Formats: sequence, C-alpha cells, structure tokens
Amino acid sequence: MADDLFCVKDRIIVVTGGLGQLGRQFSQAFMDRGAKVAIFDMQTDEQSLSKRFGGIYSEERLLVLSVDITRRDSIQDGLAQVNTKWGVPYGLINNAALDSPPDARVEENGPFESYPESSWDKIMEVNVKGVFLCCKVIGGQMAAENRGTIVNISSIY
Repeated sequence: MADDLFCVKDRIIVVTGGLGQLGRQFSQAFMDRGAKVAIFDMQTDEQSLSKRFGGIYSEERLLVLSVDITRRDSIQDGLAQVNTKWGVPYGLINNAALDSPPDARVEENGPFESYPESSWDKIMEVNVKGVFLCCKVIGGQMAAENRGTIVNISSIY
C-alpha cells in the first residue's frame, strides 16, 4: 500500500514558510496524513492563518509559530515550543524563501546590473543562511535522537 511508504501518522514535522503558497500545501498534506505540523513563519497573525487554512486546522495537529529562520535564537525558541508541546521533530521541510515580488521596484525586477545589493543580501540570508541554521538546530536535535529526515525545497513555483 502506498500510504505505508509515506506513513507520518503522529510524526512531528517542522515546515518553514508554512503559510506561503507551497508551504501551506506541504503542511496540509502532512496533516491530511495524520502528522503534527509545526509551521515556522514570519506571518503568523490570525488573518494569515485563516486565509491559508480557512479554519479547518486543529490545534492538536497544527502549531504556528513566529520564527525568524535567519536568527539561531529564534529557531531555538520555536523548537523549544515544539518540544514542550509534542516532543522532538521527526522531519524538517526547509521551504521558507524570498524572491523579488512582481510589484517590487523596477531595480529589483529589471536588469541584473541594477539589482540592489541589499535585496541580494536579504534573499541569501533567508534562502541560504536560514536553511543552514534550521539544519543545524533542528537537524542537530533529530540527529541526537538517531532519526529524522530533512527536505530542502528549491522552487520558482
């Protein structure tokens, strides 16, 4: 049976950027299969939550935390909350990422030669350093338990 190959029932999964377009789909798929999902995201207000999940989520299966993945202490604080509520995660989906939004200034969506260095720095901080720190902090805890899986997402949708 295919479900036996992807059994995550009662497993704890951390999804970074879990309120974004792809993150919501990953989070929902894990919850549909019985996993407990901890979302680490910057946009954790009730409006974002209900917009993404429409009130169909259960607090027994979904924990949404405001975590800045570019700061080790923020990741550690989020992980401590997951540990207190459910225990050590079994999986990490590094999904959080930035790019230039379609409505960004012309410099950000125009020629590469005019791309702002500050935008580049922020994208690298989230898309590279954030993955590195989450792998170290969350992955380190999973490794100490001699188990776990990390999936690093790269997408242009």
